[in-house]
Amino acid sequence: MDQHYAERISLDTSASMVGMSKSHFKTFFKQVTGQTFVAHLDRFRVAKAQALLASTDKSIADISQETGFCSQSYFGVVFKKFAHTSPHQYRKHRLTVQESSGPFYAPASFSEAWKSSPRPATAGAKG
Repeated sequence: MDQHYAERISLDTSASMVGMSKSHFKTFFKQVTGQTFVAHLDRFRVAKAQALLASTDKSIADISQETGFCSQSYFGVVFKKFAHTSPHQYRKHRLTVQESSGPFYAPASFSEAWKSSPRPATAGAKG
């Protein structure tokens, strides 16, 4: 996820990549991160978008595509859900206030958690 967030990432593909069934992966992911796979992915993408909005003059449409959202309107909905403001207002506020803090969300690396956490036993799963 850390390197492929801009691509289409499905729950099925992610589960099979780590050798788990979809249901076990969903359970394991929520245990490790405290959130669902989709919520984690959306938060991760919004955090990346916030960094781009604050540090570049790329268009919001370009940033939405670059961070893996299928449309600018869906990007706006998800961004507002997590950042509590629109991408445009976020950029405007960041440029006028010049805050020294980073994005609202510093995503933990799932790959690091994956390496250090025990996996649930699944029939036919690859370790």
